[in-house]
Parts: sequence; C-alpha cells; structure tokens
Amino acid sequence: GAPAVPRNVALRSATGEYIAFLDSDDLWLPEKLETQLSFLDRNPRFGAVHANAIAFRSDRFQTERPMHPFRPHEDGWIFERMVRADAIILSTLMLRRTCLQGIGFFREGIPVGEDYEFKLRLSKGYEVAYQSRVLARYRYHPANLSADEIRARTNDYRLIRDLSAPLKIPESLRRETLSTITYYLARARFLRGDRRFREDLLESIAWNRRNPRARALRFLSLFPPPVFRAIESACLGIWRSYKKIACGR
Repeated sequence: GAPAVPRNVALRSATGEYIAFLDSDDLWLPEKLETQLSFLDRNPRFGAVHANAIAFRSDRFQTERPMHPFRPHEDGWIFERMVRADAIILSTLMLRRTCLQGIGFFREGIPVGEDYEFKLRLSKGYEVAYQSRVLARYRYHPANLSADEIRARTNDYRLIRDLSAPLKIPESLRRETLSTITYYLARARFLRGDRRFREDLLESIAWNRRNPRARALRFLSLFPPPVFRAIESACLGIWRSYKKIACGR
C-alpha cells in the first residue's frame, strides 16, 4: 500500500508533539529538527513549517541544485499557492500532531500525489511558515514515483478536479490550475512525440484562453521538439537572470 499506508501506520503510532517526514531515499541535514522545533515553539500561530532542499543525483551524473532557487519567503495561508503548484517538499515539512485531528491522515488508494493531497488539506486548515534555508536533500532518480511527469500531472488533474468542491476551491482558481496542469501534460507528450498532446493543449486553452504558455506551445509545436527545448531554455535563462536581480543575488 505504499506510500500512503505505511505513512499512516507511522502516524497512528506517533506519540510526540510534532510530526516530520523522511522518505527512505532522502536525507535531513543535521540541524533540521532543531531549527524547526525551535521555530514552532516560538511561533504558535503556525500549524506547520517547511524549508528548502537540495535535489541531487547519486548516480554517475552527481548533480545537485536548490529546489527553490529564487522562491520568496512566504508565510501564512498558502492554500491558493498550493492549489496552483505544490510548494512544500515533504521531507522538509514539520507539523504539530494536533493538526492531524483537523485534517486526518494520508488518503489511501492514490498511487501518486497522496502527499500533495495531504498538504492541500494542511494548508487549507492551518497557517504554514517557510524557511528559505536548505534543511534536507531530495534524491532524484528514475525510480522516484513522481519521475513520470505524465502520470504525476494526470494525477494532479484528478486531484484538483475531485477536490474542488470539498476544499471549496474558487472557480477562477480551479480553471487557472487545470489549464496549467493540462499545459504541462501537453508539453510532456509533445516532447515524447505523442500526438495526443494536441488534445491536452486544446483543453488547456479551453480552461484558460489567456494561458500564454499554452498559446506559445500551440505555435512552437509546428517545429521539432529540439527547437522547442532550445527556445524554452533561452527563455528560462532570461527569467532566472531576472529573478537573480530581483532577489538581490
């Protein structure tokens, strides 16, 4: 029943005041627990706190990068941001055990994204704080359940669609988010040479006609995937340079 069932077994056995998560392929930095325990003790308004992490590969590539390189510090009610995109790295999260009484445990039966669904409920019910410092290391490899982007995005689509009513997601936010998800589905399929990307692209535009990325992909799909990747890479380089300047780096 992995990953939700064993996590719930652990949660039912937990007796401490705080809960923190560490998947078998990730690592905490030595100061992680001390830093977050101290923060929550000093800040009772927050139900949880999360932080930045380093994504790394331990294979022959030996690469690593910050997972939130230019993300601004953001505290409080972050539910709408979480609907737009999962902003919490589970291995950096610490929450008060009392939060479980309000939101429950992990939803079982979800093959991918059960942690995203859990974090949506958490951010809906409690204020969450963010620490920009790196407190964990996230190991990326082909065996990650989230490595298959099409599978992960399809699951995110179903989650947002099915949770819109119980979580009272505003209609405008729901449409914006579903447009973004179907854009990334279209992008992933296009890069794989899957002609079904056109269906996802049309759905993305139907959800939000002003989605600039969907409209750009509609035009750039006239070219081979390597051309799209080159243009996308150049645009990302410009954006990262801007963010460095904006963040004073």
